[in-house]
Amino acid sequence: MKNKLISLLLLGAIFGGCQKTKTKKELSLMLDPNTPEYMSKNVVMTVTENTKLNMKMEAALQLRYSDGNEHFPEGIFITTYDPKGEKQSTLVADSAIYYEKEHVYKAMGNVVLIDLNKEQTLETDTLNYNKNNGDIYTDTKVKITADGLITYGTGLKANQHNPDDYEILNVEGSAYID
Repeated sequence: MKNKLISLLLLGAIFGGCQKTKTKKELSLMLDPNTPEYMSKNVVMTVTENTKLNMKMEAALQLRYSDGNEHFPEGIFITTYDPKGEKQSTLVADSAIYYEKEHVYKAMGNVVLIDLNKEQTLETDTLNYNKNNGDIYTDTKVKITADGLITYGTGLKANQHNPDDYEILNVEGSAYID
């Protein structure tokens, strides 16, 4: 009786451990929703308008998810151009996320946005950009350097279509520099 029980347990373990090989579709359904659908390295994306370069984005790594969101965990570098093809601004950040549903890019970590024409620099930890309406905003600390003046504050609202009309929501101080 004891030998039969041991034999049954061994057979159960052997055959119970065997499973049908999963298909690609079955495996994809088992993946965590936070698992990227694809990964691209050394990405360079350009956006043109009427055959003229409008924007160039570079990232060491791009992850795209099934919901359309994208993650740039190793940093992002963006250059915008004016209609004449001259560099207009640059943005650099340690990482970024694109939220497909909201059409919002979120740049994070050591974010530096430089307006090359106006010689203005914005430094912050997080900066959001809404593709639909051009809104640029943050609720984190900001530092803006322009015309020999550094202004510190928390929060910022601006719009891509009217960049001169920006507002620091809570100005904390300013200082002139040489």
